[in-house]
Amino acid sequence: MIWTRQRQSNQLRSTLREFYPAALVAFDQLASRDALAVLSIAATPAAGRLLSVSKIQSALGRGGGNDGSSNALSRSTPRCGPSSSLHRI
Repeated sequence: MIWTRQRQSNQLRSTLREFYPAALVAFDQLASRDALAVLSIAATPAAGRLLSVSKIQSALGRGGGNDGSSNALSRSTPRCGPSSSLHRI
């Protein structure tokens, strides 16, 4: 089970590196609840550019993880601006 989770995390990282590298910058741990919650509503760079700060905060709250969500949000604040991590594609 641990190997499967690691393999899936590696596949996600590899795919994001190719198609959505800003997501790798935004989250340290891709398998975290927070990262998966945000990626579920920002599955593409175009969708990520359209997200407001409140939508991202809501997704982080739904993620329920206490694994650095404030760090992910503060690293790329303001999220709705062109310089944010999820918007750089």
